[in-house]
Amino acid sequence: MQAQQFADLSKQVSPYNHKPLLSDVDELSNYQSMKRYLSVNHGLDYQIQIAPIAQTDGHGHNYLDNETDLIITKRFWEDQQGYGKLVFAGVMVNMLNNSYTRKFADDVGLGPSQPNGGMTGPDQNITAINGLWWEHSLLNHGLTYRLGHLYTTRLWATNKYLSDDRSTFMASPFSHQGLSWTSGQRALGATLSVQNQWAYVQVGFNDAKPNGKDIDIRSFSDGKFVRHLELGLTPSFDFGEGEYKISLADIDDTTSSHTSANELEANKAGQTLSVSISQDFGNLGIFARYNRSYQRYAAKTKAVAVTGLVINDLLDNQDVLGIGYAEVEPVDRIRKQHGNEKSIEIYYDIKLTNRLSIAPDIQYYFTKAATKGINTAGDTIFGLRLRYML
Repeated sequence: MQAQQFADLSKQVSPYNHKPLLSDVDELSNYQSMKRYLSVNHGLDYQIQIAPIAQTDGHGHNYLDNETDLIITKRFWEDQQGYGKLVFAGVMVNMLNNSYTRKFADDVGLGPSQPNGGMTGPDQNITAINGLWWEHSLLNHGLTYRLGHLYTTRLWATNKYLSDDRSTFMASPFSHQGLSWTSGQRALGATLSVQNQWAYVQVGFNDAKPNGKDIDIRSFSDGKFVRHLELGLTPSFDFGEGEYKISLADIDDTTSSHTSANELEANKAGQTLSVSISQDFGNLGIFARYNRSYQRYAAKTKAVAVTGLVINDLLDNQDVLGIGYAEVEPVDRIRKQHGNEKSIEIYYDIKLTNRLSIAPDIQYYFTKAATKGINTAGDTIFGLRLRYML
């Protein structure tokens, strides 16, 4: 019997597939042929991303790390009606100097915001399983469910122009998206969605307090969950595609005997709301997102609002210019003293080859919710990001 032929998804090795700046560079053609063979003949696709970033405020505060991502998908079947596949995503982040994500934010005088969406903490490095789930689409792609260890920030309230600090904007108000910004970003759970070409509804749940590094079965058994509901419109016009989403989540109380007094606010029961918009107009894309948490205020944050635009193929070589404005509302005790945190960010992503990109980044903070306690912090943060895809 002839083996099933799968769709060629090998170009997912890199989002860049036309007119890079150095278009004459022939990168790993035999390697790419091997990936194409695995994709078409075995339904097996993978992507390795190596993405270091460096940031400084010009006053002696610096941040330098490298993130390595591995994503593997194995399609067991696919046809016009749907598909069945297994998804794995892993991440490793290594600090390359003596800072870490929150320390750098504190050093430059920020309150709830962070200059990057990094995962690093006082232990400097982290290795985690972002996702391991079964995904099944059927009924002419009208019904899809996922079951397993979910990476919820990539499944709820997503916005393609606000995806993560390695591919779009760096600062956390932009790169921290999704409803689980208060709990359970990597957790056991399930989703079910019903969709057509113009609209969808998705429901699901996941563990509310996993350890965030591996598949935490013990935490799942305690009955503390996040429950999600998302309604979305996905219209396609002659001038471009759009996504309009309203997402809700209800989170159980996750307080434990190990929780200190100043963490109770971040662990009590509460709800979150997210409204996410993106619309393309040819090479121009506009975006906006509003997140609000009720009762449960993780990272000293009540609400985040961002908006801006991107220009794709500015120089006709698949480069991207992104400009965004963010306003972060901290919890009342900080807001009464310092007000909201307001900033702009500009990045320019240059595709050097089909696999390598470089992106200079500038963040400017009009107001910072912790500035009064920091005398040597600058209002401007300069960054540089590299991405190499295999």
